[in-house]
This record gives sequence, structure tokens and C-alpha cells, in this order.
Amino acid sequence: MDHAWQGEYKTTSKAQLQEETYGDVREQTRLHANLVQSARNKAADAVQSVVARWKQGEYAGKPHFSKPTVVYDKRCARVHDEYVSLATVDGRMEVGYVLPDADRDTPHSRYPDTDDYEVTGAELHTKDGEWFLHLRTKAEMESDTSEQATTGHSTVLGVHKSGALVQPIRNL
Repeated sequence: MDHAWQGEYKTTSKAQLQEETYGDVREQTRLHANLVQSARNKAADAVQSVVARWKQGEYAGKPHFSKPTVVYDKRCARVHDEYVSLATVDGRMEVGYVLPDADRDTPHSRYPDTDDYEVTGAELHTKDGEWFLHLRTKAEMESDTSEQATTGHSTVLGVHKSGALVQPIRNL
């Protein structure tokens, strides 16, 4: 974030930030390459949001992430029936998860147990000493009409705040 925020010009280009910071970040953190890219994207998106607010005449200061988060793509987080395998600086770690009550009619009670949804990534958060993994999923949608089929939109995006509580099982 600091690199993107230097001087009067704010760097919002992910490609430019990649070129200017990738090697140093990899060396300093030992993060998996995809995790470095995800962190860069999160920082660039935050700076882009501030610049967009400025263009609207609004005040916005330097973005600050108050809690540690890790953004995983599907190569760095592999979701299995009872655990997830996460890339870490110490290699892969298998982490068990507990989903919210299956009796409640929530996305968590429907999505994990069906082949209709593909996990496309995840974001790991901490709150009050517990870790939560928020999964991103996508589903191919069938069109009800020929008009819907020609819109070019074949997926539905859903965003929710709850996640799965995760706890380490073992390092691989």
C-alpha cells in the first residue's frame, strides 16, 4: 500500500505495482507468488477506490487495513469436504472448517454440498482470535428464455458476510 501511495501521484495500475514491488515483497515475506499478486490487487483496488472518490469531489485518505487478511485464488486454497488446504510461507497447511448450522436456510447450508457451485477463491480473516474463511463461488445459470441466453451473463455474483470458522489440522 505504501508504495502505491507515494508522492502526489497515486499508483493504481496493478501491472505497474507488480513490476515495481513483486521481487521485494517476495523476498521480504516469502509469500507464495499468487498471494503476492492477491495482496497487490487488494492494495491497488483500495487506492483506486480513493482516487474514484476524489474524482467525485469527496474526501478520502490513505486506505488502511486494520486487520490481517489473506486473499486466496483457487490455486492457493483447495477446498475439500471437511478441510481446506491453504498455501502459507511454511508450505501448505490443512485447515478444518466448521460451517454455520446446516438446519438454517443459508447459502452455507446449500452451496458446499452441491456440485452446482465452483469455489473460485477465498479470503481469510481474523476476528477476536478466531479465523474465518470467506469462500467465493460461482454457478453456471441456465436461461429461462432465449432473451436471457443472449445477454452474455452466465454467472451470478453473491456477497455475504458470514464465513466458515477454520482451525488448523496439520501442516503438509
